[in-house]
Amino acid sequence: MPGLIKRIFDICNTAPATVAGPIRSPARHGSRDFASATGPLLVEIGNPACGSPRAETAAAVLAALSRPVCPRPISFTTDPERAAAPAIRVILSFHPSLDLSPAELARGVVRGIAPDARLTLLAVFASGAEVLASVEGRAGGVASPQDKGFAALVHQAVRELLG
Repeated sequence: MPGLIKRIFDICNTAPATVAGPIRSPARHGSRDFASATGPLLVEIGNPACGSPRAETAAAVLAALSRPVCPRPISFTTDPERAAAPAIRVILSFHPSLDLSPAELARGVVRGIAPDARLTLLAVFASGAEVLASVEGRAGGVASPQDKGFAALVHQAVRELLG
């Protein structure tokens, strides 16, 4: 029995968990559909994950989002030039400062903390500086963007953000 309890505790500590923020605009679905109708939806990286280079985090985010996140097929890009409507975007900030708000992140403010054993994430879906939705998440045991827990957290957070 003690082994089972430890296994359950380990799963709870490493499995990704997300919580929706207080803002869930009714315009989020229409904005998502408009921004992704003729091309990819923009993803911006605030703080990179696990102390890795921004390009490595961006590549891992795009790989994690290659699986469907909502019933309507959506592709993603980190290149504003390729985005169909670059003002409408998903912003992901890993290891955000505890006092960083979704509104600040939508306005381009980025504050982070030193990475540790638990990956934390603040995800915002925004149109310009307006927050359409936000999600906070965490996953334990993630040492790099290549870890399965990283992909699971990103996918779960964006699915909740856009769904």
